[in-house]
Amino acid sequence: MMEIELFGLFMPQLLVLCILTFLPYWLSRQILQRIGFYQWVWHPALFDTALFVVLLGFLSTLLSS
Repeated sequence: MMEIELFGLFMPQLLVLCILTFLPYWLSRQILQRIGFYQWVWHPALFDTALFVVLLGFLSTLLSS
């Protein structure tokens, strides 16, 4: 796994990707709440976790290319 140096501090690439994923995750969650999507979801916490993982994988694939 690759490490990223930030001001002399080495951070795992996954940590940086998780931080970058938080903004699209938060925006998509807000949009889904406003349109009432969560009334159709059986387990919102599980759905939110899956949404974060999918966005993390998408961002990881996008940035590794």
